[in-house]
Amino acid sequence: MDREDSMKNILAILMPHLEGQENGNSGSIAVIMCGASGLSSTTSPCIERILTAKGAGKSTLSSAIVDALPSFTRLSIDAIVADRHGIYNVDYPPSQYEVHLEDARQVLSEQAFEMLEKKKNIVLDSSFWAKKARDEYKAKVENAGGRWVLVFLKAERDVLWKRICERREKGINADSARDISPALLDQFVRGFEMPEGEGEIVVIIE
Repeated sequence: MDREDSMKNILAILMPHLEGQENGNSGSIAVIMCGASGLSSTTSPCIERILTAKGAGKSTLSSAIVDALPSFTRLSIDAIVADRHGIYNVDYPPSQYEVHLEDARQVLSEQAFEMLEKKKNIVLDSSFWAKKARDEYKAKVENAGGRWVLVFLKAERDVLWKRICERREKGINADSARDISPALLDQFVRGFEMPEGEGEIVVIIE
């Protein structure tokens, strides 16, 4: 199965979770994109397990959802950093990245809250590596009268590194500007808190 067909397959399985409102609920639908783990498989329960070909990451899938369902708006933490500060190591030095990232987290939270209050559908494109952050956004969505869909993009460490290298070869943009070394990737993998029993839909990246 090639990349395009894989994406169509994923969207077909996600659609029932993204279309319409349940139980007469007129609130927003918020898709929380989470990934990737770099960890081995577990036997924890999940809603779906979807096998996809290589090349379908958070940015790719979140953009595909917005293309298929124009009522959704993509909110990307990487795009916020780029819009406000430019490209990593081009428009600002690497030493300022963490400060800009924290600023972007606040902006993302404010934008999400504003859209949820307006009953708008959103796709949140961030790593959401910590369970605490996922729980906070779930509560934010529920408090606004909406419902959340947690999509977990799972990949082994070697797959993640291959994707990083492929994206860098294509050039610098908002989604791939940061220079990620093997050591930095390993640090992220070690710190990632994999969703288990959180109502996640699992997309396996190969």
